[in-house]
Amino acid sequence: MGTYSGTVQWGPNQVAGVLTETDISVYKVYFVDSFGAKVGSSLGSVSKTTASYSSACCNVGLYTLALSAQAIPSGATRVMVVPVDTNGVEMPYGETDSITDVWTTTTTPAPSGGSGATPSPPTPAPPIQATRVSGDLTMDVDNVATFCAADSAGLTAVKNSVANVTQVSADQITATCATAAATRRLEDETGFLRRLASTTVDYTVTVPEGAAGGVTADTVVTAISGTTPAEWTTTVVAELQEQVAAGTLDASAVPTVSVTAISAPSKTDVTMTQTTTTSTTFGQGVADSFACRHTRVQVVQMFAAILAILIC
Repeated sequence: MGTYSGTVQWGPNQVAGVLTETDISVYKVYFVDSFGAKVGSSLGSVSKTTASYSSACCNVGLYTLALSAQAIPSGATRVMVVPVDTNGVEMPYGETDSITDVWTTTTTPAPSGGSGATPSPPTPAPPIQATRVSGDLTMDVDNVATFCAADSAGLTAVKNSVANVTQVSADQITATCATAAATRRLEDETGFLRRLASTTVDYTVTVPEGAAGGVTADTVVTAISGTTPAEWTTTVVAELQEQVAAGTLDASAVPTVSVTAISAPSKTDVTMTQTTTTSTTFGQGVADSFACRHTRVQVVQMFAAILAILIC
Protein backbone atom coordinates (compact mmCIF):
# COMPACT_ATOMS: atom_id res chain seq x y z
CA MET A 1 0.00 0.00 0.00
CA GLY A 2 2.96 2.35 0.36
CA THR A 3 4.49 4.22 3.28
CA TYR A 4 3.76 7.18 5.51
CA SER A 5 5.60 9.51 7.83
CA GLY A 6 4.09 11.61 10.57
CA THR A 7 2.74 11.37 14.09
CA VAL A 8 0.08 9.50 16.03
CA GLN A 9 -1.59 11.42 18.87
CA TRP A 10 -4.08 10.27 21.49
CA GLY A 11 -5.41 11.05 24.96
CA PRO A 12 -5.43 9.12 28.26
CA ASN A 13 -7.34 5.93 29.00
CA GLN A 14 -10.89 6.22 30.29
CA VAL A 15 -12.91 3.71 32.31
CA ALA A 16 -16.62 4.02 33.11
CA GLY A 17 -16.67 7.63 32.03
CA VAL A 18 -13.64 8.67 34.13
CA LEU A 19 -10.14 9.44 32.86
CA THR A 20 -7.85 7.03 34.68
CA GLU A 21 -4.46 5.46 34.01
CA THR A 22 -3.99 3.78 37.40
CA ASP A 23 -3.30 0.36 35.87
CA ILE A 24 -1.78 1.57 32.59
CA SER A 25 1.93 1.17 31.90
CA VAL A 26 2.34 1.99 28.20
CA TYR A 27 0.32 2.43 24.99
CA LYS A 28 1.12 0.60 21.76
CA VAL A 29 0.18 1.42 18.15
CA TYR A 30 -0.57 -1.18 15.46
CA PHE A 31 -1.78 -1.54 11.91
CA VAL A 32 -4.93 -3.70 11.82
CA ASP A 33 -7.12 -5.23 9.11
CA SER A 34 -10.81 -4.53 8.51
CA PHE A 35 -11.74 -6.98 11.30
CA GLY A 36 -9.51 -5.28 13.88
CA ALA A 37 -6.84 -8.02 13.83
CA LYS A 38 -3.28 -6.77 14.24
CA VAL A 39 -1.15 -6.83 11.08
CA GLY A 40 2.54 -7.02 11.84
CA SER A 41 4.38 -5.98 14.97
CA SER A 42 3.84 -2.87 17.07
CA LEU A 43 4.72 0.42 15.35
CA GLY A 44 5.99 1.70 18.68
CA SER A 45 5.04 2.37 22.28
CA VAL A 46 4.75 5.37 24.60
CA SER A 47 5.00 5.14 28.38
CA LYS A 48 2.28 6.55 30.59
CA THR A 49 2.94 10.17 31.46
CA THR A 50 3.92 11.18 34.98
CA ALA A 51 2.75 14.75 34.40
CA SER A 52 -0.56 15.96 35.79
CA TYR A 53 -3.43 16.77 33.44
CA SER A 54 -7.06 17.79 33.56
CA SER A 55 -9.53 14.99 34.20
CA ALA A 56 -12.05 16.64 31.88
CA CYS A 57 -12.55 15.14 28.43
CA CYS A 58 -10.79 15.50 26.08
CA ASN A 59 -7.03 15.66 26.46
CA VAL A 60 -6.53 14.59 22.87
CA GLY A 61 -2.86 15.45 22.36
CA LEU A 62 -1.35 14.08 25.56
CA TYR A 63 0.58 11.29 23.80
CA THR A 64 2.50 11.40 20.52
CA LEU A 65 4.31 8.71 18.55
CA ALA A 66 6.50 9.87 15.65
CA LEU A 67 6.84 7.59 12.61
CA SER A 68 9.01 7.92 9.52
CA ALA A 69 8.55 6.16 6.15
CA GLN A 70 6.58 3.41 7.88
CA ALA A 71 5.60 0.65 5.41
CA ILE A 72 1.86 -0.10 5.33
CA PRO A 73 1.62 -3.93 5.22
CA SER A 74 -0.70 -5.86 2.94
CA GLY A 75 -4.17 -6.22 4.43
CA ALA A 76 -3.80 -3.22 6.75
CA THR A 77 -6.75 -0.84 6.49
CA ARG A 78 -6.85 0.81 9.91
CA VAL A 79 -4.65 1.99 12.78
CA MET A 80 -5.22 0.98 16.42
CA VAL A 81 -3.97 2.19 19.82
CA VAL A 82 -4.11 -0.25 22.74
CA PRO A 83 -3.12 0.13 26.42
CA VAL A 84 -0.82 -2.27 28.29
CA ASP A 85 -1.34 -2.63 32.05
CA THR A 86 1.27 -2.71 34.80
CA ASN A 87 1.37 -6.53 34.65
CA GLY A 88 2.36 -6.42 31.00
CA VAL A 89 -1.09 -7.56 29.79
CA GLU A 90 -1.94 -5.95 26.47
CA MET A 91 -5.56 -5.36 25.48
CA PRO A 92 -6.37 -7.36 22.31
CA TYR A 93 -8.40 -4.50 20.85
CA GLY A 94 -8.47 -0.72 21.09
CA GLU A 95 -9.89 2.22 19.22
CA THR A 96 -9.35 2.04 15.44
CA ASP A 97 -9.97 4.27 12.47
CA SER A 98 -9.55 3.88 8.73
CA ILE A 99 -6.57 5.05 6.73
CA THR A 100 -7.63 7.81 4.33
CA ASP A 101 -5.41 8.76 1.39
CA VAL A 102 -4.73 12.49 1.18
CA TRP A 103 -2.65 13.28 -1.90
CA THR A 104 -0.54 16.41 -2.25
CA THR A 105 0.53 18.13 -5.45
CA THR A 106 3.45 20.39 -6.31
CA THR A 107 3.39 23.55 -8.40
CA THR A 108 6.10 24.08 -11.01
CA PRO A 109 6.61 27.57 -12.45
CA ALA A 110 6.03 27.74 -16.19
CA PRO A 111 9.00 28.55 -18.45
CA SER A 112 9.68 32.20 -19.12
CA GLY A 113 6.93 33.57 -21.30
CA GLY A 114 4.56 30.80 -20.28
CA SER A 115 0.98 31.18 -19.14
CA GLY A 116 1.53 30.36 -15.45
CA ALA A 117 2.21 27.59 -12.89
CA THR A 118 1.13 24.03 -13.69
CA PRO A 119 0.33 21.56 -10.88
CA SER A 120 1.94 18.13 -11.19
CA PRO A 121 -0.58 15.32 -10.60
CA PRO A 122 0.34 12.63 -8.05
CA THR A 123 1.37 9.17 -9.17
CA PRO A 124 -1.78 7.01 -8.91
CA ALA A 125 -1.76 4.00 -6.60
CA PRO A 126 -1.80 0.63 -8.38
CA PRO A 127 -5.22 -0.95 -8.98
CA ILE A 128 -6.42 -3.79 -6.77
CA GLN A 129 -7.80 -7.02 -8.25
CA ALA A 130 -10.98 -8.25 -6.57
CA THR A 131 -14.00 -10.49 -7.04
CA ARG A 132 -17.53 -9.21 -6.56
CA VAL A 133 -20.08 -11.71 -5.25
CA SER A 134 -23.70 -10.73 -5.88
CA GLY A 135 -27.14 -12.17 -5.30
CA ASP A 136 -30.42 -11.35 -3.63
CA LEU A 137 -32.60 -12.17 -0.65
CA THR A 138 -36.38 -12.32 -1.01
CA MET A 139 -38.18 -11.26 2.15
CA ASP A 140 -41.52 -10.21 3.55
CA VAL A 141 -41.56 -6.85 5.34
CA ASP A 142 -44.39 -4.81 6.83
CA ASN A 143 -43.40 -1.45 5.30
CA VAL A 144 -41.47 -1.64 2.05
CA ALA A 145 -41.01 2.12 1.65
CA THR A 146 -39.47 2.48 5.12
CA PHE A 147 -37.45 -0.73 4.90
CA CYS A 148 -36.01 0.15 1.48
CA ALA A 149 -35.16 3.80 2.15
CA ALA A 150 -31.50 4.69 1.70
CA ASP A 151 -29.46 3.95 4.84
CA SER A 152 -32.57 2.58 6.56
CA ALA A 153 -32.43 0.36 9.62
CA GLY A 154 -33.68 -2.53 7.50
CA LEU A 155 -31.03 -2.30 4.78
CA THR A 156 -28.35 -1.67 7.41
CA ALA A 157 -29.44 -4.87 9.16
CA VAL A 158 -29.25 -6.81 5.88
CA LYS A 159 -25.81 -5.37 5.12
CA ASN A 160 -24.49 -6.26 8.58
CA SER A 161 -26.07 -9.71 8.33
CA VAL A 162 -24.20 -10.39 5.09
CA ALA A 163 -21.02 -9.18 6.82
CA ASN A 164 -21.57 -11.58 9.72
CA VAL A 165 -22.31 -14.54 7.49
CA THR A 166 -19.40 -13.96 5.07
CA GLN A 167 -16.83 -12.50 7.53
CA VAL A 168 -16.29 -9.58 5.15
CA SER A 169 -16.19 -6.02 6.48
CA ALA A 170 -19.52 -4.21 6.08
CA ASP A 171 -17.80 -1.36 4.22
CA GLN A 172 -17.19 -3.84 1.36
CA ILE A 173 -20.90 -4.71 1.11
CA THR A 174 -23.90 -2.98 -0.47
CA ALA A 175 -27.60 -3.76 -0.05
CA THR A 176 -30.43 -2.18 -2.06
CA CYS A 177 -34.06 -3.06 -2.68
CA ALA A 178 -34.87 -4.17 -6.20
CA THR A 179 -38.60 -4.97 -6.28
CA ALA A 180 -41.76 -4.97 -4.21
CA ALA A 181 -44.42 -7.57 -4.98
CA ALA A 182 -47.88 -8.55 -3.82
CA THR A 183 -48.86 -8.14 -0.18
CA ARG A 184 -50.21 -10.71 2.26
CA ARG A 185 -51.44 -10.48 5.84
CA LEU A 186 -49.77 -12.06 8.86
CA GLU A 187 -51.29 -12.32 12.35
CA ASP A 188 -48.81 -11.74 15.17
CA GLU A 189 -48.92 -13.15 18.70
CA THR A 190 -51.28 -10.37 19.85
CA GLY A 191 -53.80 -11.14 17.15
CA PHE A 192 -52.90 -7.96 15.23
CA LEU A 193 -53.01 -8.37 11.46
CA ARG A 194 -50.03 -6.94 9.64
CA ARG A 195 -49.95 -6.52 5.88
CA LEU A 196 -46.62 -7.77 4.56
CA ALA A 197 -45.12 -7.11 1.14
CA SER A 198 -42.54 -9.26 -0.56
CA THR A 199 -39.42 -7.40 -1.65
CA THR A 200 -36.08 -8.41 -3.13
CA VAL A 201 -32.88 -7.01 -1.63
CA ASP A 202 -29.85 -7.14 -3.92
CA TYR A 203 -26.44 -7.38 -2.26
CA THR A 204 -22.84 -7.23 -3.45
CA VAL A 205 -19.76 -8.35 -1.54
CA THR A 206 -16.39 -7.11 -2.83
CA VAL A 207 -13.50 -9.41 -1.88
CA PRO A 208 -10.05 -7.93 -2.64
CA GLU A 209 -7.29 -10.29 -3.70
CA GLY A 210 -5.35 -11.44 -0.63
CA ALA A 211 -8.07 -10.39 1.82
CA ALA A 212 -7.30 -10.92 5.51
CA GLY A 213 -8.48 -13.97 7.42
CA GLY A 214 -8.34 -16.29 4.43
CA VAL A 215 -11.60 -14.85 3.04
CA THR A 216 -12.06 -15.49 -0.68
CA ALA A 217 -14.93 -15.21 -3.13
CA ASP A 218 -15.42 -18.98 -2.84
CA THR A 219 -15.71 -18.86 0.97
CA VAL A 220 -18.25 -16.04 0.63
CA VAL A 221 -20.34 -18.01 -1.88
CA THR A 222 -20.23 -21.10 0.35
CA ALA A 223 -21.25 -19.14 3.45
CA ILE A 224 -24.18 -17.43 1.73
CA SER A 225 -25.43 -20.59 0.03
CA GLY A 226 -25.10 -22.61 3.23
CA THR A 227 -27.32 -20.26 5.26
CA THR A 228 -31.03 -21.13 5.19
CA PRO A 229 -33.82 -18.52 4.86
CA ALA A 230 -34.76 -19.19 8.49
CA GLU A 231 -31.15 -18.55 9.58
CA TRP A 232 -31.05 -15.36 7.49
CA THR A 233 -34.24 -14.22 9.20
CA THR A 234 -32.74 -14.84 12.63
CA THR A 235 -29.58 -12.94 11.71
CA VAL A 236 -31.42 -9.92 10.27
CA VAL A 237 -33.74 -9.72 13.30
CA ALA A 238 -30.71 -9.92 15.62
CA GLU A 239 -29.05 -7.07 13.73
CA LEU A 240 -32.19 -4.94 14.12
CA GLN A 241 -32.15 -5.60 17.85
CA GLU A 242 -28.48 -4.56 17.93
CA GLN A 243 -29.57 -1.19 16.56
CA VAL A 244 -32.21 -0.94 19.28
CA ALA A 245 -29.58 -1.71 21.93
CA ALA A 246 -27.25 0.90 20.43
CA GLY A 247 -30.02 3.50 20.54
CA THR A 248 -30.07 4.07 16.77
CA LEU A 249 -33.48 2.44 16.28
CA ASP A 250 -36.59 2.87 18.43
CA ALA A 251 -38.03 -0.43 19.64
CA SER A 252 -41.47 0.58 18.38
CA ALA A 253 -40.08 1.08 14.86
CA VAL A 254 -38.48 -2.36 14.43
CA PRO A 255 -39.80 -3.77 11.15
CA THR A 256 -41.28 -7.23 10.75
CA VAL A 257 -38.90 -9.25 8.54
CA SER A 258 -39.03 -12.79 7.20
CA VAL A 259 -36.53 -14.03 4.62
CA THR A 260 -38.30 -16.46 2.29
CA ALA A 261 -35.70 -17.27 -0.37
CA ILE A 262 -32.07 -16.70 -1.37
CA SER A 263 -30.67 -16.74 -4.89
CA ALA A 264 -27.54 -18.58 -5.97
CA PRO A 265 -24.63 -16.09 -5.65
CA SER A 266 -22.62 -15.19 -8.76
CA LYS A 267 -19.00 -14.05 -9.06
CA THR A 268 -17.49 -11.31 -11.22
CA ASP A 269 -13.83 -10.32 -11.41
CA VAL A 270 -13.30 -6.57 -11.04
CA THR A 271 -10.46 -4.09 -10.80
CA MET A 272 -10.66 -1.59 -7.95
CA THR A 273 -9.06 1.79 -8.55
CA GLN A 274 -7.69 3.44 -5.44
CA THR A 275 -9.14 6.93 -5.19
CA THR A 276 -7.58 9.91 -3.47
CA THR A 277 -9.20 12.42 -1.15
CA THR A 278 -8.35 15.54 0.77
CA SER A 279 -10.76 14.90 3.61
CA THR A 280 -10.21 13.94 7.23
CA THR A 281 -12.12 10.99 8.70
CA PHE A 282 -13.80 11.43 12.06
CA GLY A 283 -15.30 8.72 14.27
CA GLN A 284 -16.77 8.27 17.75
CA GLY A 285 -15.37 5.51 19.94
CA VAL A 286 -17.67 3.10 21.75
CA ALA A 287 -17.82 2.59 25.52
CA ASP A 288 -15.66 -0.20 26.94
CA SER A 289 -12.66 -0.50 29.28
CA PHE A 290 -10.78 1.88 26.94
CA ALA A 291 -13.85 4.01 26.45
CA CYS A 292 -15.33 7.31 25.27
CA ARG A 293 -12.77 8.00 22.60
CA HIS A 294 -12.77 10.47 19.70
CA THR A 295 -10.63 9.56 16.72
CA ARG A 296 -9.16 11.41 13.81
CA VAL A 297 -6.98 9.92 11.07
CA GLN A 298 -5.22 11.72 8.25
CA VAL A 299 -2.67 9.82 6.14
CA VAL A 300 -0.81 10.75 2.97
CA GLN A 301 0.10 7.57 1.08
CA MET A 302 3.58 7.53 -0.49
CA PHE A 303 4.11 11.13 0.67
CA ALA A 304 4.81 12.93 3.95
CA ALA A 305 1.73 12.68 6.14
CA ILE A 306 0.23 13.38 9.51
CA LEU A 307 -1.60 10.50 11.13
CA ALA A 308 -3.53 11.59 14.17
CA ILE A 309 -5.69 9.44 16.41
CA LEU A 310 -7.33 11.49 19.08
CA ILE A 311 -8.60 9.29 21.89
CA CYS A 312 -10.57 10.53 24.83
